Amino acid sequence: MRGILWGWTLMGVGYIQDLLLVCSRLLEYPTQGFRQELEEYHQAIEGYEPSDETKDLLEFFKAVEAKTDEELCAAYVQTFDFGKKTNLYITYAELGEERERGPALLELKQNYAKAGYFLLDDNELSDYLPVMLEFCSMANPELIKQTVAKYLSAIIVVRDELLKVESPYTHILSAAIVLLQELGVGAMEKGVN
Repeated sequence: MRGILWGWTLMGVGYIQDLLLVCSRLLEYPTQGFRQELEEYHQAIEGYEPSDETKDLLEFFKAVEAKTDEELCAAYVQTFDFGKKTNLYITYAELGEERERGPALLELKQNYAKAGYFLLDDNELSDYLPVMLEFCSMANPELIKQTVAKYLSAIIVVRDELLKVESPYTHILSAAIVLLQELGVGAMEKGVN
């Protein structure tokens, strides 16, 4: 995990972006310290007014609190590393390892740079959903719409696949989708740029 949240806003765009950052963190591999951060996020979200997205996140916390660290790690790997339809590399489902994926990754990275967001690790690909959501937590809504709209339908597909296997991660993606839509991100039809 990249670190804990420093500031929480009450409502509006800041509130939405704070919750997108939480979604980003919760979708990362549960490393050492994950449990403590999970508790901090849980407490912070309980302080918010109830909404569909906070309810979804609270459902995630409820679903994973009884799991051991080993069970969380195993579930994460099984869900995201071995699940072809639940892969968190958003362009992979459509483009796979094809050459067209390179330009899509580059475009994402360039849009991130426009917002002053630079990937912290050169090993991270720009279409990794936690990276994408972290970008959304700090960029202006117009740049978020331009960057993420063409990928919203792919994010919805991953959420739907998680729902089919009754994964607790469904709650995080459901919250993220609602939050993105609240920022004005709508799914673009294929072939539309």
